[in-house]
Amino acid sequence: MELNTFAEKIKKVPPDQWPAPWLSYARMAQYRLPYQKSQQYKAGIKKVLDWGCGNGHFSFFLCEQGFETIGYSYEAEPAYLSSLPNFKFAKGATDNPSRLPFADHEFDAVFSIGVLEHVHDLGGDQQRSVDEIFRILKPGAIFFIFHLPNKYTWIEFFVRLIKTTEINHQDDLRELFE
Repeated sequence: MELNTFAEKIKKVPPDQWPAPWLSYARMAQYRLPYQKSQQYKAGIKKVLDWGCGNGHFSFFLCEQGFETIGYSYEAEPAYLSSLPNFKFAKGATDNPSRLPFADHEFDAVFSIGVLEHVHDLGGDQQRSVDEIFRILKPGAIFFIFHLPNKYTWIEFFVRLIKTTEINHQDDLRELFE
């Protein structure tokens, strides 16, 4: 789906309910790669998890693609998604933040957009979270990960400069996935 086509589809949602990524074309454009990759690998994918769906902007895209979409977040369910027939919401439990409330091998794909590096925020653990993702994925399924911090960007440079909390955006992902 072209970005312009998707921009037309979001007009179904009243503008006062638009999540921040829809407020400008430039903000939407940062999701171009996740949009393209989800379409590139669409064959054989029916049920997906939007892990850390937040305000639901990517869940909406997944639903528009025809996927049976489950949005998982510690935030409240995005109201504008509740009327979509192929969307369900699962609220995260803070007592065991790395545990996912889904059956083994339930999903054809899991999407993580800017989430993995934040599992520590609620007391979770990256390794346990990744292990959970692989537990709920069907054999041969796909784990899409986008918007990971890059230690060479200006944003990360300034985060290190003014860091007031112990956030580690420099984890070695190869080690995490081995």
